[in-house]
Amino acid sequence: MRTDLILLDLDETLLNDEKKISKKDKKTLWDMSAAGVYIGYVTSRTLHRIDELLLTSPCDCLALYNGAAIIINRTNGVKERFFYGIEGTLAVEVLEDIYRHARFEVSAYFEDYSIWNGQVSRNGEEIGPFEACKAILGECKCQRIRIYRAKGQIEVLNNAMLHEYYEKNDILIEAADLDKGVATKKVCNLLGIKVQNVIAFGDSDYDIPMLKVAGIGVAMGNASNNLKNTADEVTLDNNSSGVGEYLNKKYSLKNHIVNATFTPEQCIYLLKNTSVEYREHKVNDDLLMLFKQEAENNAHNIARYVGILSEKLLSDVGEYPILVSLARGGIMPGALCKRYYEKIYGVKVAHYAISLVRGKGIDSNALDSIVARHGDRRIRFIDGWTGSGLISAELEKYIDIYNRKNNTCICTRLNAVSDSSRVCTISGTRDDVLLPDCCLNATICGLLSSINYEEGNRIDYHGATIWENLAETDQTKWYFELVSDKFEPVQIDKVCEEKEFYGSKMQNMIVNKFKLASVRQVRLGIGETTRALYRSSISCILIRDTSDDRVSFIKELAELKKIKLIHYDTGEYRCIAILKD
Repeated sequence: MRTDLILLDLDETLLNDEKKISKKDKKTLWDMSAAGVYIGYVTSRTLHRIDELLLTSPCDCLALYNGAAIIINRTNGVKERFFYGIEGTLAVEVLEDIYRHARFEVSAYFEDYSIWNGQVSRNGEEIGPFEACKAILGECKCQRIRIYRAKGQIEVLNNAMLHEYYEKNDILIEAADLDKGVATKKVCNLLGIKVQNVIAFGDSDYDIPMLKVAGIGVAMGNASNNLKNTADEVTLDNNSSGVGEYLNKKYSLKNHIVNATFTPEQCIYLLKNTSVEYREHKVNDDLLMLFKQEAENNAHNIARYVGILSEKLLSDVGEYPILVSLARGGIMPGALCKRYYEKIYGVKVAHYAISLVRGKGIDSNALDSIVARHGDRRIRFIDGWTGSGLISAELEKYIDIYNRKNNTCICTRLNAVSDSSRVCTISGTRDDVLLPDCCLNATICGLLSSINYEEGNRIDYHGATIWENLAETDQTKWYFELVSDKFEPVQIDKVCEEKEFYGSKMQNMIVNKFKLASVRQVRLGIGETTRALYRSSISCILIRDTSDDRVSFIKELAELKKIKLIHYDTGEYRCIAILKD
């Protein structure tokens, strides 16, 4: 089952008998939150009684007073509040009747207003006695009235719009048309989530409506018999981390790399920790300077390309996608797309990094984990740029195999920030641009090594390690913040474009023209040419327009390394590098 939201009662559900959240429950909720799942709490408590409790726990939404007040915490910092409950005029009438019995202490909540001992406060500051504030209160919704130590001593107005119940010796009065089931529907509506994609946890009869509405209702081991008979499943009790136990069994991820620069909230690396004998070399100082220069000069353009890609994916899926980056080049673009949705729309999406090895296949174990958490329909694969189109073809081949084997319908297409080879139908741009992140390797994707593929591995994820020795030159956070700070809403004219396989056509033409042994000798575009200058032995570089400022550094590097430059019609590419045999 796809899960978009986890809703939890607090007392005797998430909270143990010491009124605390266990370490296991807290870690599990953070893991689920990092995977793009919303975490919410439906409780009879008031806000001031849970604020401190949730300071160190994920909280995307709150339904207080059993749903009479709902707070949505957007990822862009916006806090939305919605109030329901008893009509203000009726609540004032009830209070007037209660105050005739002067011996009782009473509290009440009217949106921003609260009443205690006959005094009305707004956001914690007293503004006057109840009698003087009745007109103001009458225009608000009343979330709850509590009469202290009044059980059996007073009769509340007999009104079908009111619900009266006891909590120890106190009388609580709330709107009769509200319960935790109604609150669940309201929260889902506000978050744009279907109720069948909700898992709800509870322990008391008051939680029954919530568990009935949710796609999966889970009763705690300490729950009432009525709730257990209603629930779909039963977990351990609240003192045994029943919430974490259930979620870990249902959605657990195998051991994966967690000490990369990107936190799990930015990217979940579905890769096994491996150790290797060699070490990736320190970044060349000239290349690092080029990277920083290009990043600072083009951050706005890169942010726009990421925004375009994000908007196209949103339109293509019809809702927010599950981002799956191909390690390593897709990790930074995927993290940036995730941040775009957070900043522009205030929503969080899941973002994973998994391995695709040419000639070997996609990591099916990693895909299994993603599908188990999110279903298959919204998965979209992300990469930074396209070369000849080989990765795109490999992805389509192996996802098609996975779909036929597992009866899934995962979209086989690759989606890239820069698709100068025109093998993607969805991209941020098709122009030949230099994405600064293509200049670097480990130090732009969280210090992740190349993939370590083990033949015959059928159990674990594909392997990788973290080059901690490169931490001093890690540019991941710097580049991520530089680009994401430039995000603005973008408009798109169309979502999909036709595949033209322009890169492979150009490669074949160059091979024939220069009588090369293999298409692997041809590096298309400014990005691949830049990488080749620092990593490969180059025979010559073809340049379309030698006066183009965008290739000035290519010319300088080529002259420095005594590489021949040839003025040549490279079509839509600014330049093309030809490697030696």
